[in-house]
Amino acid sequence: MKPFQIDHINKIAPYKVKVEGKQYVFDTAHGLRYEVRFFEEQPIGGCEAARNRLFIRWFKQSAQPDRFTIRSASTTIEGQGFYAAIIVENRNPLLTNITADFDKTAVTLTNKPGE
Repeated sequence: MKPFQIDHINKIAPYKVKVEGKQYVFDTAHGLRYEVRFFEEQPIGGCEAARNRLFIRWFKQSAQPDRFTIRSASTTIEGQGFYAAIIVENRNPLLTNITADFDKTAVTLTNKPGE
C-alpha cells in the first residue's frame, strides 16, 4: 500500500484520521468509527458477476438486517461487468441521505447515455 500523506488529509478532513496497521481510521462526532482499507486489484477472470451474487446472498443471510443496510448496483460497459455496494450501519444519522445518494449515483452510472 502506498501511504497517503496523513498530515495533508488531516488539514482538510472534518475528523482526525489515524493510520492503524494497513488501514485509515476515524471516529465521528456521533461515535461512529470508520475503517478504510485498500487492496491491490487482482484480475479474477470471468467470475466478477458470480462473486457479486455470492457476496450479496451471504450478506443478506448473515448480516443483522436491523443493524445494517446494503445497497448494490451493477452495469456492463463494453462487455466488462462493474459492481458496487455500500453497507451502512443503521444507527448512522445520515443513513437516508447516504443510501439515497448511492441510489442516485448508481442510476446515473448504470444508465446508458440517451436513456
